[in-house]
Amino acid sequence: MKFLKIIILIVSIFCVALFAWGQASSARIGLDANKALKPCPSTPNCVITNYNNELFNLDISSVQTALENIGGEIITTSDSYIHGVFTSTLFRFKDDFEVLLSSDTMQFKSASRTGKSDLGVNAKRVKRVEEMLDIQNN
Repeated sequence: MKFLKIIILIVSIFCVALFAWGQASSARIGLDANKALKPCPSTPNCVITNYNNELFNLDISSVQTALENIGGEIITTSDSYIHGVFTSTLFRFKDDFEVLLSSDTMQFKSASRTGKSDLGVNAKRVKRVEEMLDIQNN
């Protein structure tokens, strides 16, 4: 019984630490001074893609609909920018998904808030959005 209490305590501390560590860092979300998405950190759990929107002519509402259809919660939206959040089912990890759209360029960024590896989840999410919007990375 004492061993079980110790295990429960360790798991509880781990969960609280993950929650505190998993809060969004506003320093990594949003636009930089050049009005582009902020770059990915040096960890491999972030993907950023750039497209020539002149080839696709997408509007922000179609991208927002695609994100919502695959389970994203939209946090912020404007005429040219979306910030959405995806939450994993089991451990409730949060990943940020950002979109920047103009008449000639489009950027997608998907990044985990915690850890170093995401086991390819963010790359797969970007690919899924590309497929929903019928985009081929050029």
